Amino acid sequence: MKNLEPVGEQSVLGNLSLDHLERNFLEFIAQAIVGIAEINLQTVPLVGLITWYPVSQTGRVMSYSYLESHITSTDKISIPVRTDSWIKQIISTNGWLHLSVSDVPAKTLRWLNILHSGQVIATALRTAVEHQPTGILLLADPHKVLWQKTEVPQPQNSPTETLKNLLTHLVSQFAWSRRYLIVKTTLESQREELEWLNWYKQRRLEELYRTVGSGFKQLSELNYTPSENPAQQKNVLTNLRYQQLLRQIGNVLSSTTSLLKQEKWRLQANFDVVSVANLLRRSLIRIDSQVKKRQLQLEVHREGNLNIYGDSIKLELVVYELLISACRRSQTRGKIEIKCQTLDEEWLEIFILDTGKISSKLITEFNSTSIPDVLEPSPLVSPPGKHLIICRRVIQQMGGELELNLQESGLVESRLLLPLAHL
Repeated sequence: MKNLEPVGEQSVLGNLSLDHLERNFLEFIAQAIVGIAEINLQTVPLVGLITWYPVSQTGRVMSYSYLESHITSTDKISIPVRTDSWIKQIISTNGWLHLSVSDVPAKTLRWLNILHSGQVIATALRTAVEHQPTGILLLADPHKVLWQKTEVPQPQNSPTETLKNLLTHLVSQFAWSRRYLIVKTTLESQREELEWLNWYKQRRLEELYRTVGSGFKQLSELNYTPSENPAQQKNVLTNLRYQQLLRQIGNVLSSTTSLLKQEKWRLQANFDVVSVANLLRRSLIRIDSQVKKRQLQLEVHREGNLNIYGDSIKLELVVYELLISACRRSQTRGKIEIKCQTLDEEWLEIFILDTGKISSKLITEFNSTSIPDVLEPSPLVSPPGKHLIICRRVIQQMGGELELNLQESGLVESRLLLPLAHL
């Protein structure tokens, strides 16, 4: 069992990502130092930025080199931000800290390949007092030309004091912007998880209501009260049917146990081998009333006895969601066609084709890689678009893909790509 985590195209809010923000900040800091301090580029070889997430144990270094006018990032190096003594010293210091390179611990120098002599000027990315810093800005100053640590106050209009005040202000603004992006990303992720959960639980409760309600109705129609004495049983067939209905209701209630106990706030995935035939059969049973109500023509084409790998319950809900959407947009006596075929030795394709009407904007935004602006009207912020987005994310977590297309013939095509299970 594993958590189903939201799948985002990138850690992004609007069109601004953390990586983009950090790169812009580094470049702007570098330009500000040159413009105000009026220094030779050889004297300050680079500006560095160490960042991490609030709950992370490791971070990364991003640096801007004046000599190369280029930003490099050490994403593959895990920096122990929670245990490194040098980082702890900077975080525990308010304001700017001047450190001699000779005082930097050997363990730190293994990942901090910034210079071999002179000093490093560093400050933590701070926001409110109750917030923990999530990064450090450092300036390599091998010739000690930026500013010196001194007890004598500098004139307010001096280049040194102007640079120091500007950098202090920029670091504060950057720290708040970075925190804002992280908080917003976290809240959006949590909202997405709850949307998944709400959709999932709603569909499961609908199935529970349908199954238990149907069983209760049939039990009432049997008008039969079981007796402990087999000799007094009025009808053996009635008794068998009674027991069968009890088992069906019991199975549904049993499958709901994990929903109540393990999926209170987050979806869990239970991967197993799933029969395609059984998957389609169960999904078609659920849309039977809609098919009859709209007098729809339903055709199913599939190859042999195929099996796929995934969460059977969630796969069934996704297929049901695609089918019920096809039913609802189809006109009376419309046609829905289901095709199952192997793409190759590893993948299975399930096509659901219908003659219904669908918004071209919904298809365009669904297939777009960008995240829609939550403040702008979009067909993806409410059903059926929202449900389709949730279905795609669930399928992606199982290693598959969901596509939505409008064929030249006018047919609406829902395509599921799922990993085959090899027994």
